Amino acid sequence: MKYSIIIPVYNVERYLRECIESALNQPVEDIEVILVNDGSTDSSGAICRDYAHRHPDRVKLIEQQNSGLLLARRVGFRAASGDVLMTLDSDDKLRSDALAVIDRAFSSSKVDMVIFALSRREDYSMDGVQAPFSASAFFSGDDLEELRYRLCSSSALNPLVLKAVRRTIFNVGEDYSRYAGLSYGEDLLQSLPLVDLASSACYIHEPLYYYRINYSSLTKRFSEEQVRSRRSVRNEQMRYAERWAECYDNPAFLTGVKGLCITSYAELAQLASETLPASEAVAKIGELAASEEFQDAYRDETARKRVRLDYRVIGTLMMHGLYSCIPPLCSIKGSLRKTAGR
Repeated sequence: MKYSIIIPVYNVERYLRECIESALNQPVEDIEVILVNDGSTDSSGAICRDYAHRHPDRVKLIEQQNSGLLLARRVGFRAASGDVLMTLDSDDKLRSDALAVIDRAFSSSKVDMVIFALSRREDYSMDGVQAPFSASAFFSGDDLEELRYRLCSSSALNPLVLKAVRRTIFNVGEDYSRYAGLSYGEDLLQSLPLVDLASSACYIHEPLYYYRINYSSLTKRFSEEQVRSRRSVRNEQMRYAERWAECYDNPAFLTGVKGLCITSYAELAQLASETLPASEAVAKIGELAASEEFQDAYRDETARKRVRLDYRVIGTLMMHGLYSCIPPLCSIKGSLRKTAGR
């Protein structure tokens, strides 16, 4: 079985070699690494060219103008020739035996998709990580309801990097150009059709991937583009939830998405509070609270109960027009996070 590992690259010279080496040094022979240099302006491009030159049979390089993570990944997927497709972020790395573990799972269970845990620590421990499931599991037939429900009720299953997917269900030809510039939710956007098309999957409750937290990420700052991106992806998520709710006669799919919607708006209100002047933040929070999507989600009592307490409090303040109370509350939350070292 051949594995294609797609690595989108943009200005990540500090970690790039370590990332590429973690893919090339896997204990599985038939691997291709596809580097998509997405218009890097640092030495990342030169590093990519060096690896493509030294490993012409294993490394394929695509260079393009900056198009963003989503479209860079899609270019890599279209260029892949493997039976199984994976993606690896260029500041992260795979555990040294990750593909051996994944390959055994594919060989023994014949599934369409292998899902695994990730770690935020270089020792690959699971401390502080919200795993998709609490134990290893196999999904097929009616069991797929649980897998699909998890994608509608939690963000733990969203990351594309924790999935190895057979080409037979991977929508490599799908046109995502309408989502160009997406600044939030591209993992969920691409995971929805994969989980929908899978006739079987397994989850390995073991961290095979090191996820390096990027504190300079765009998702850490408030922007109107992020608001639009969240709404766009949430609409797509709701479309799948409606279909799955009908298929399984289970309205919990819809309730789950509404709970995530409340959380998302509370996160946006918090980001506005943390990154905008107070008066501007209060005005933006008011605009968010007036959204029909937020109002509809908040009115669902079951959905509200699913939301983490701090975000539920922010959502309640939003719903009752107490916008000016949110920035000081978020300031207190920020101080507590710093005190806790998070």
